[in-house]
Amino acid sequence: MSAAARLRRQAFGAAQWAYGAALRARHGQRGMPWRVHDRTLRIDPALRHLVPHEPEPDLYRFLQAHVTPGSHVLDVGAFLAIYAILEAQLAGPTGRVVTIEPTAWSAAAARRHIGQNAVRAAPIELIEAAAGERPGQAMLHEYDLPYVNALAQAPDG
Repeated sequence: MSAAARLRRQAFGAAQWAYGAALRARHGQRGMPWRVHDRTLRIDPALRHLVPHEPEPDLYRFLQAHVTPGSHVLDVGAFLAIYAILEAQLAGPTGRVVTIEPTAWSAAAARRHIGQNAVRAAPIELIEAAAGERPGQAMLHEYDLPYVNALAQAPDG
C-alpha cells in the first residue's frame, strides 16, 4: 500500500470515528432515528452499520400481510431486535411479541433497541436462550460476525 493510500485510509478511519462519536453525543440513550423499510426506528448509533435500511424485503412483505393488530408473534433469532420491533409496531399495543436470542452481546443490544422503541407497540419479551429441535443443552458457536452464531459449528470453524 502506498503512503498516500495509507494516509487516506487513516483519515477516513478518523472521520468515521468522529462521526460516530458525534452521533452518540447527540442521540445518547434515546437512540438515533433510523429508517427500516417504511418505518422509522431508534437504534444505537454505534450499530448502524449492522442495520440495513431494507433488509429481507420478502420477509417484511410477509409480516405486513400477516401481522395485524392484536397478533402474537414468536421471533426466533432476535439479533438486534429490529424485526421484533417491526412486528411489535404491526401488532400494536394489544399484541405481543416474544423474541429469542442466545448471544449475550446481541441480546444486550436488542434490549436497548426494544427500550428505545416501546411507544405505541406490542410489548416485547426477550428470552436469552437458543432454540433447537428438542429440549436440552448445546454449545453455542460464536463467530467474528455477530449475525452468524449458531448451535451447529460452521464447516470452516
